[in-house]
Amino acid sequence: MANHTAIHAVGNGLIRFLRNTFPDALREGGFPCDFRLFSSKELTDTDNLGTTLSLFLYRVTVNEFMRNARPEHNPRQRAVPLTLDLH
Repeated sequence: MANHTAIHAVGNGLIRFLRNTFPDALREGGFPCDFRLFSSKELTDTDNLGTTLSLFLYRVTVNEFMRNARPEHNPRQRAVPLTLDLH
């Protein structure tokens, strides 16, 4: 069963993807960029960040289209995973 750490893992995965796909030619050509996952407390201290793309989760909602979906492989299964939308 997942908890709040699963949401944090999604954010970290997005940051890792952005870091890995940022072209080295831009980084070496004088256009450095940092990618960071921010909490609300960290947003108050934004001095000296340089060029930073920040990712901030501001809302979590239950997906209205998937909340009543049953698993296709076993329709009788009672435990349905909770589908969330992260904004």
